[in-house]
Amino acid sequence: MSKNEKLAFSKVIEYFIREAPRLVGTAQDEFIDLVDPDIDDDDIDSIEMVSALALEWFLFDYRMPNNNSPLENFIRTNPLGMSDSELSGFKQSVETNYVSIFSIEGAHPEMGTVVLEDMDTKKRYPVLDYSLSSSGVEQGILGARIVKCDGAWYFAGNPAFAYPIGMSDNLKRVFMEEETSHDFPSLVRMRFGHHDSESVSCMTQAVSADMSAAELRALLLELEMAYKNLSERAALDVSWEELTEDLGVIGEVGSPLDKIRELFSAEDGFIDIEEDALNELLDIYFNAWNATVVLEK
Repeated sequence: MSKNEKLAFSKVIEYFIREAPRLVGTAQDEFIDLVDPDIDDDDIDSIEMVSALALEWFLFDYRMPNNNSPLENFIRTNPLGMSDSELSGFKQSVETNYVSIFSIEGAHPEMGTVVLEDMDTKKRYPVLDYSLSSSGVEQGILGARIVKCDGAWYFAGNPAFAYPIGMSDNLKRVFMEEETSHDFPSLVRMRFGHHDSESVSCMTQAVSADMSAAELRALLLELEMAYKNLSERAALDVSWEELTEDLGVIGEVGSPLDKIRELFSAEDGFIDIEEDALNELLDIYFNAWNATVVLEK
């Protein structure tokens, strides 16, 4: 949760867990139904992360019988006798909390901030997070809820997902052209939900026309990371940006295979990649192509 002392959301959550455990349990069950997580029973870290994200959703988004969120009801009744200053932080967070997918556009460790750009509106937010700003990450993509308190932006909790990779212009265009209004469970599904393929390296038929936009976006991110990993292992000198420049535009570049030949053929006209790496490349590229086509329909 946020490091701002005025945004001690953990105190509110602890109160509801202690005083209304059945309510919290009901909300968590509803969240699990919405997310439908695909997590192994022994993956304790992921289980704990989804549980924490469920509590954040409960605090801000779950509706009580009076249609208020639990946090709004807590502010109204103030059962812990908190000061006006503490309640002010909670009120500001209710009024300003914003959920979206952001690209990381820079970090300022000396100020403790990371610069996030909303991939829908292109609006930028300097978010105060000393840990992330000093981690060395200066680019990437994340889905999160941010809140504003006393003029500064903070993460309400942990990001629903975060990938420390740069976004190609093509993938940014796909994200922005598609419907980009995201609720919190949809962001969590992008990381923890069910996907059609078990692994990025074996996904010949991963894309289907009935996949949701969130699933397709998550798949595109996984494919970009898989390609960057492959390019390092196989010493490929073609960047992801070059590979996906005309993704899905058949009329301009021919078939997907034509694009692979164009970028990776040696002087003798043969594709100059080892067979295993080529098969992995084709899996990645064909699925990125298909995902883009489905998203743009």
